[in-house]
Amino acid sequence: MRIILGSWLSTKAPFNDEEELETVVRSRPEVVSNGDILYIPQRSIQISGDFDTVPEAIAIDLSAEKWYIVEVELARHRVWDHTVPQVSKQVVAADNLQTKRQLMRIVLGEIEKKEEAEKKK
Repeated sequence: MRIILGSWLSTKAPFNDEEELETVVRSRPEVVSNGDILYIPQRSIQISGDFDTVPEAIAIDLSAEKWYIVEVELARHRVWDHTVPQVSKQVVAADNLQTKRQLMRIVLGEIEKKEEAEKKK
């Protein structure tokens, strides 16, 4: 499979496991968008009540004011038993008001960290 996003072109590569693929994705957050990306690795996000899900990351495009749930799956995973339940939970979580508030707190915290780091330079 090849994925084309803007000027970026993926290449077909065999990955030994999902962790190896996640490492590649973590090192290239700009593949989500060409904007100013805030990449927040593996955080639990609330679905409802006591239920949550843990995607690989949340990517926030600050310039476009959009956010994305990043889920990494190998092609060999069983779609209906593995991938669909995971993505379904994440879709529900994305629509949850608590999740949106949680992300807002995380983003503001990350922005504050960036600003503090810039002041120290």
